[in-house]
Amino acid sequence: MDRIGASVLTISPGRPIRASVATFGALGWSGFRRYATYRQATIAGTFTNIVFGFLRCYVLLAVAAGASGGHPGGYDRQQLAAFV
Repeated sequence: MDRIGASVLTISPGRPIRASVATFGALGWSGFRRYATYRQATIAGTFTNIVFGFLRCYVLLAVAAGASGGHPGGYDRQQLAAFV
């Protein structure tokens, strides 16, 4: 067989952690570059999630205040806020 230009990616059994760190590092870096490219969309998405999180929290707290005993489903106000 002719081995000119042939390369095979191998992971050494002695260094599986190093290969995993390199793989996850490359994935993390590419994800960072993707989100850094669309900064306005990332900021808008973060803002939207925060607003809807507050809305969800206040709706659940209103349900807790209106429920008989103030513990819907056995949860108190702190547990509902932590859930959101």
